[in-house]
Amino acid sequence: MKPPANLKPKGRGARRWEALMAAADFDEVEIELLAEFCADLDEIDSLPADAVVERRHRRSAHLRRRESSVRGRLIALITSTEASRSRTGANSVVRS
Repeated sequence: MKPPANLKPKGRGARRWEALMAAADFDEVEIELLAEFCADLDEIDSLPADAVVERRHRRSAHLRRRESSVRGRLIALITSTEASRSRTGANSVVRS
């Protein structure tokens, strides 16, 4: 399955999408979580760097919040996938 259109074509989100899609089969809900996770990766990578210390501090706080969001989405995705696999007897998702 191709990466969602909102991901940067050669960005970290698209690369992660392709790697995870190759590693496991996801259901519709899991694909939605994966798309959000990958979009968050691209957003984190696109945050502008600024030489002003105050702006860097705000950027750092924003980055920490976004990374926390990404971790939460990834945990939800892995948990959902593993629960689905255990119900069907399929292999669990590969963690990278």
